[in-house]
Amino acid sequence: MGSPGGSLLDIGVGAAGLSVAMARLWPSLTVVVIDPWEPSLALARENVQSAGLTDRIELREQAAEDVSDTDAFDLAWIPSAFIPETVIFAACETVYRALRPGGWLLFAMASPGTDPVTASLVRLRTVFWGGCLMTYDQIETLLKECGFTDVRTLPAAKPNQSAGQAESRERRSPSAAGDDLGGHGGVEDGNHHRSGSVLHL
Repeated sequence: MGSPGGSLLDIGVGAAGLSVAMARLWPSLTVVVIDPWEPSLALARENVQSAGLTDRIELREQAAEDVSDTDAFDLAWIPSAFIPETVIFAACETVYRALRPGGWLLFAMASPGTDPVTASLVRLRTVFWGGCLMTYDQIETLLKECGFTDVRTLPAAKPNQSAGQAESRERRSPSAAGDDLGGHGGVEDGNHHRSGSVLHL
């Protein structure tokens, strides 16, 4: 990610906090952020302008399932709590095509935990947000059906720690994926495979 030409696809931009933070972390990174909701894009646009990053962060009014880029990104972010289950498969398929060989996907899910009350509240919140209620096992199966391999689930991040990385896609040259991602770890890309991970948040 820190090498020249590194590119991030940020799906469901929100206020662009993730994109701005990653662009600051990796000065050569370029970012494409998409969201079908114009009010969210308007807020993101203000924040990107305030951060002085309009030359590196492109905003598009676009749904995840409509992404048409091919072999364009090294890293993609999908926040499943905001992606309807009816389109999540199509979204993952388009992201797979959009990733460069050896690229990575971070698929984030809200962790329901073990407490029944908390789990119910998490599910209710996800429904309110219009998101995906699939289980971890279902998501891992979905990613594999879209072509990702080495799909693995990562635990929720502790306070002040990175949640982790995810998935490596195949055709990219065999550089060390962990180094490209700033040393946070993840799935090694030495075998030229396509891979994926699910993050508990």
